[in-house]
Amino acid sequence: NMSCVSRCDWIIEAVVENLAIKKDIHAKIQTFKKSANVPVTTNTSGILLKNIAQDFNDEYCQSFMGVHFFNPPRYMQLLEMIPHPKTNLTLLTQLSDWCEQRLGKTVVQASDTINFIANRIGVFSLCSVAHHATELGLNPETVDSLTGKLMGRPASATYRTMDVVGLDTSNYVAENVLKQVEDDPYREMFNLPPWIKNLIEKGMLGQKSNFRGIYEKTKDDRGKTRIRSYDYVSESYTDQEVTGFPWLKEVSTIKNPFDRLNFLVNQSDKGAQLIWHTLCDLFSYSALLLDEIAHSEPYKLDQAMKLGFNWELGVFETWQGMGFHAVTQKMIDQGVQLPEWLKSKVNDPSFCFFHPAPSSDEWLLSDLDNEGKTKKMQWHPKSQTMKEVVTPPYYVPLLKKYQPEKDPRTVKGNDGASLLDLGHGAYLLNFHTKMNAINVPILSMIDSTMSLAKAQAKAVVIANQGRAFSAGADLKMILGLINEEKFLDLEAILNRFQESMQLLKFSHLPVVAAPHGLTLGGGCEVTLHADHCHLAGETYAGLVEAGVGLIPAAGGSKELALRCYRLAAEYDTDPMIFLDKVFKMVAMAKVSSSAYDAIHMGLYDKACTSVTFSRSHQISEAKSIALMKYRMGYQPPSYANKIKVVGEPGFETFRMMLYNMEQGKMISSHDALVAEKLAFVLSGGDLPRGTEVDEMWFLDLERQAFVDLCREEKTKERIEYMLKNGKPLRN
Repeated sequence: NMSCVSRCDWIIEAVVENLAIKKDIHAKIQTFKKSANVPVTTNTSGILLKNIAQDFNDEYCQSFMGVHFFNPPRYMQLLEMIPHPKTNLTLLTQLSDWCEQRLGKTVVQASDTINFIANRIGVFSLCSVAHHATELGLNPETVDSLTGKLMGRPASATYRTMDVVGLDTSNYVAENVLKQVEDDPYREMFNLPPWIKNLIEKGMLGQKSNFRGIYEKTKDDRGKTRIRSYDYVSESYTDQEVTGFPWLKEVSTIKNPFDRLNFLVNQSDKGAQLIWHTLCDLFSYSALLLDEIAHSEPYKLDQAMKLGFNWELGVFETWQGMGFHAVTQKMIDQGVQLPEWLKSKVNDPSFCFFHPAPSSDEWLLSDLDNEGKTKKMQWHPKSQTMKEVVTPPYYVPLLKKYQPEKDPRTVKGNDGASLLDLGHGAYLLNFHTKMNAINVPILSMIDSTMSLAKAQAKAVVIANQGRAFSAGADLKMILGLINEEKFLDLEAILNRFQESMQLLKFSHLPVVAAPHGLTLGGGCEVTLHADHCHLAGETYAGLVEAGVGLIPAAGGSKELALRCYRLAAEYDTDPMIFLDKVFKMVAMAKVSSSAYDAIHMGLYDKACTSVTFSRSHQISEAKSIALMKYRMGYQPPSYANKIKVVGEPGFETFRMMLYNMEQGKMISSHDALVAEKLAFVLSGGDLPRGTEVDEMWFLDLERQAFVDLCREEKTKERIEYMLKNGKPLRN
C-alpha cells in the first residue's frame, strides 16, 4: 500500500532499527512521494540520519529529518527533532510548531549523533548506576530505593526502568554507543555488567517476558502479587530486602532536592558512594558531550532529560543547585574527567550555568519583566558567553503559592487561590492548595473574583499548573466537622459552595475553565458551572463522591439533572433515558480516561467544550476563547424553572434496580444507600411525576442528601480510609 503516501501530509517511518530496512523503505517512499513540502521523518533512536539518507536525492533530503518520539507517545512530552544537513529548516520549523501546538509536545532540536540527547545521557546514567552498584555489591531493590524519588527520579528508578523498557532494548541502545562511538569518553560504561547480559541470554528481559527480568512478578498460593528481585550471586530470585542506612529517616525530612542531595553525598557508606559516583559520572559526561549533542545549550539537555526520562531536575540545574564550585572542586580533586572550559570556571565566583536558577520563581516569571531587566540566560561553552533562553510566548507561567510581591499580575489572593490579570481584560483564577483541593479560602477567592471581574474585566479563566486541576473538596475539613458533629456548619459551608458555583454559572462575563489531569468531585463541579470548558487531552474527570460515601452536592448533581431534563424536553422523550446514564456514571464514581472520554461519558456538553493536547498552550487558548465570547456579546444562561421531574415513579425505578443489585451482591448496603440518595435528587424528590420545580429545588435536595450521608458511620469510615490510603473503601 505504499502508494498511499502520495496523499499524506506527513510521512512517518518507524520500522525496526535496521539500516538496510530503513533505507529500502525510504527508497520506496521516494518513488511515491509527490510534494517537496511534505516532511518525511524517521523515528530512529540510534541510527545516524546521514547514513539513512546516504543515497537520497537532494529534493528528498530537503524534506527528510529525524523526529524521535518517546514511549508511550501519548504521555511522553519530549519530541527530539534532528535535521539532516540538507533539511529545509523552514519545513522543520513548521513541523515543530505543529507538533507543539497540535500534539502538545515540547520539541528539542538535537544533533545527528548516536542516541541523540535523552537516550545518550539517560542510558549512560542507567549503565553508570548498574556498574557502580555491582562494584559496591548492592542488590537491585536497594539500588532502586536510592536512585528513584530520593534523587528526584521516577519511582521506577534504575533496574525497574530497565525491566519496563526491556533489558534487550536497554542493552541495544547502550551497544549503539559501544560499537559506533570509539572516542566516547566513557565508552566502556556502555558495556552492561555480565549478570545483566546473562539475563538477556536466558530470555529474561523484564516486563515483556512474562515479568521476569531483574525483578520477577508472580502470585503466591493465595493469589497475591509477589515481586522478587534477582540475586546475581546465587543467580536466583529472592525476596526483596532493602539495605537500611542510618540516614534514611533524616533525609526523608529534607524537602529541598539540592539540600537532600548534598546531605546524601556527604555520607560515607555504600549508598552514599553510589549516589555520589553516579552524579559525578552524569555531570562529567553531560559536560563533555554538551557541544556535540546539544549545541552547547545546557537548558536543551536539561529539558530533554526532564521530559524524556521524567527527571524532576535537569543535569546542569542539579549541578548548579548543589553548589557548582564546591561540587566541581571535589570532582577535580578526585580526578573526574571534565572539559577545560569548565575547570577554568571553578575559581570564578560569579559563574553559573543559568541565571536565574531554573527552579526559582524568578526564572519562571522572568518573561513578565517588560523592561527586560531579567532574562533567562544560560552559559554557552562554545562561545564562552551567557546566551538568552528563548521561551514560547504563548506559555502562561503560574506560581505555586500566593506571592504578590513577586508576581506583578496579582490582583488579589489568599492561601487557597490567587487572582491574576492576564491582560486584554482577562482575569485568571489560580488554585494552589495541596492537590488543589477546594476549601473555604478558594470559595472566598471565587466570590472575590466574580465581584472584581464584574467591575474591572471582560472574562475569567479558571486554570492552574498543578499535577491535578483539583482532586475535589477538602476531605480533611469535612472529616473534622463530622468528628465534631458540626453538621450545621457543614451545611453552611456546602451552601456557600453552591452559591459560589451559581455565581460562576450566572456571571455576566464569560467564565472558561481549563481542567487537566485529575478533575474530581468538587473540582469537577467547578468546571460544570463554567460557560465553556477547554480540556487538556489528558483530563481524568469525574464526580467521584460515591467513593467516600457521598454524592455531588456543590451543584454537580443539579447540573447533570438539569441537562437530562433539558435534553428530554428538546427531544420530547422520557427523561429516564438520560437520567439512567448519569445515575450510573455518578453512582459508580466513573472517571474519564481522557478529555474525549469525559465528553463521551456525558460529563461535558459537546456544544460548550473544546480540547487541546498542549498543556503549554491551554491557558492562552482558554483566554482567547473567553475574550472571543465577550466580544460576541456574551449572555449568561437563564435560570432553570418549570422543570418537569420524574418524581416518585422515577425514584422507585432506581430503587428497584438498586434492590436487585444489592440482593445479587453486586453492591454493598452502603453503596445502595448512597446511590438511593443520588437517585432521589436526580428524580426531583418525593413528588408526583410531571411536577414543576426550579434548579434551587435540586440544590436543596443534594445539600440535604450530602449532610444526611455525613451522619452515616460508614461514610466516615470511607473518608478516613481515602485520606489514609488514597483509594476508596467499599464497605
